[in-house]
Amino acid sequence: MKDVLETVITAVLQFLMVENYIKLEHYLVDGTKIEANANRCTFVWVRRSLNRK
Repeated sequence: MKDVLETVITAVLQFLMVENYIKLEHYLVDGTKIEANANRCTFVWVRRSLNRK
């Protein structure tokens, strides 16, 4: 899957460069990882509590 995604992303970037939508003179890859604060049980509990009102 990784190889397929790399091929697709490369093709899209090349197309955008040829059509002058983007320039790759300066680019940045953001590898920020953010911890999710979602809990399935909390969502169900809130949903049930709203139905009781």
